[in-house]
Amino acid sequence: RENPAAGPNSAHFLYAFLNTYAPNPGQTAVPTEGDWISIAAVVQSPTSEGSVEIKTASAFDHPAIDPAYFSASFDMKTMVAAFKTTAKFFSAPVWEGYIAEAAPETAALTTDDAIEAYVRKYTNTLKHPVATARISKAEEARGIVGPNLMVKKIKGVRVVDASVLPFAVAGFPQAQVYILADRAAALTKERWAK
Repeated sequence: RENPAAGPNSAHFLYAFLNTYAPNPGQTAVPTEGDWISIAAVVQSPTSEGSVEIKTASAFDHPAIDPAYFSASFDMKTMVAAFKTTAKFFSAPVWEGYIAEAAPETAALTTDDAIEAYVRKYTNTLKHPVATARISKAEEARGIVGPNLMVKKIKGVRVVDASVLPFAVAGFPQAQVYILADRAAALTKERWAK
């Protein structure tokens, strides 16, 4: 999909504001003094698709997880735009007297290539992974669960969480999970009423 937004006025990214210095993953040189504000930019409708694969038959072995961040170019374009918009936001006159300077590692990022390298280095998942056990029609091979939320080819296992969503929704998935749970409750009651 060239433009995955939910509609013509839908945002491509959102900001999570933090009233602290939020270090990047692996960053050890964290300021111990001063007042900080940090922003985490989140792609709202990512088009990149990762994978989760079972490596062994043991339930105790970790699966192979490949988030495949930015395997679709639209996602990187969105993050570069989010970074530039953040810089523009904090350069507004309303912040004069409040913001002394940008964090040293971001202040020097002035080209798209530099921003892209920074984004690739520090991107991580923001607590809402979805679609790792996506729902699909019963006859489709791609999905893990069918329309009844039961795992295909296994008897008696139903999955009721964000992993069955077929794609990342534009926003946080909490409301969709509530709807899914309500549907699963109805399916479970129906099954046990027989």
